Amino acid sequence: MNHHVRIMTPISDFQVLQQVNGKYPLFLEGQYQLRSVQDKVICIVRKESDNAIVHTVYPAMNEGTWHVKITLEAGDVYRLETGLLLEETGYDVRFLACGDIIRHLGVGEVFVIAGQSNAVGYARGVIDDAPMYGVFMLDRRRRWSLASHPIGYVDADKENATLIASGHSPWLALGKHIWTNNHQPVGLIPLALNGSSLEAWCGDEPLNKALKKALSMSGHMVFYQGCTDTVNGHETYEKRLRAFVNDVRATRPDIKLYLTQISGTRSTDAADAAWKAVREAQHVIAEEACLPLIVTHDLTNYSDDIHVGEHDNLRIATRVYAAYMGRTLTTIRRADRVKADTIRLTLSSDERLSIPTPLPLGVEGKKKPLRVVRIWQDRYHLYVKHEPGDAVGVFADIGSAGSTSFIRTSIQPLPAFRLTMDTQEKTADTR
Repeated sequence: MNHHVRIMTPISDFQVLQQVNGKYPLFLEGQYQLRSVQDKVICIVRKESDNAIVHTVYPAMNEGTWHVKITLEAGDVYRLETGLLLEETGYDVRFLACGDIIRHLGVGEVFVIAGQSNAVGYARGVIDDAPMYGVFMLDRRRRWSLASHPIGYVDADKENATLIASGHSPWLALGKHIWTNNHQPVGLIPLALNGSSLEAWCGDEPLNKALKKALSMSGHMVFYQGCTDTVNGHETYEKRLRAFVNDVRATRPDIKLYLTQISGTRSTDAADAAWKAVREAQHVIAEEACLPLIVTHDLTNYSDDIHVGEHDNLRIATRVYAAYMGRTLTTIRRADRVKADTIRLTLSSDERLSIPTPLPLGVEGKKKPLRVVRIWQDRYHLYVKHEPGDAVGVFADIGSAGSTSFIRTSIQPLPAFRLTMDTQEKTADTR
């Protein structure tokens, strides 16, 4: 054979290996063919950035097969070279007999992208979001390559193949944030499928099987799904989403899961209550499971009736990156009525808030804001005294203007959350 050393371990060019505690233990095995019984197999690891050698190792050899363990540091892209040190050249490393080479092998962060069409990405407009070395993806043929749009495009024989070709999505920008700011190579595994229901990601469904396989090589998962369930199943979405999250964690207990709330639609035929119910279920499960909730309801730059536009895709990328970095905005964990005219909002932190005016809360079922008399904060609680008769049922935001006000302060724009109608629960501070 022309190459005297073969790598049989299933790794490939442009692949990203998920780091654990800043390292990746790479186990390699392969085959060799000697020119002389005194020849030796060698593995050399170089940085792709400057060609510097970081490892030189001599694998164990046994009757035509070899194996070795190499611990790679996270935060770089490597080139793995194999070859034979030849007796006839005096074992001079400059004159190796040819062996297999793996190029652009990153050790960093691997993200599975699951969900439906907005996870696939269907924005069509002009946007500055070019490919960047250091951000790689499993492409349409399930081969690792440099990441480029459309991230969600796959061949027709794949589990998440769809009729409509995809477009721009948030995930390349997410990878660029991580590579640029944290110098961690990023690998993207696109699995999302346009129109897929939550049930399609459960049990023995093909998408769930593909997800389980992808989770085995990943450290992160973005789940952006729910629009289809507004048509059928919003009443049970919370229960089913809880089971899905538990199943994901049973498969990979250490996975970092980013739960992305559905945004909205410009279609006048959509049932607004169903969209609110799904968003509220996502909010509840995120709080219950201690997951970062990626809010999108305030993003109204649609590319069509339902798909998020390219500029808002970049905003989603920024929000997921903030969650990756552990930065979270103050959010409202629950709402309780403590008097006939007073609501208590329990916050996720004791950060002193600059309360926006008008308060971006609305009266359920009515296109009007809550008629607020007074607002005050007591550490983890925000109290809202309102006109009698307002705020029954569920609070909901009243559109992008109100949500944007929340963004400008430090409260997340929650499109819906339950109001517990327990008037027996009192507090010492209900002025």
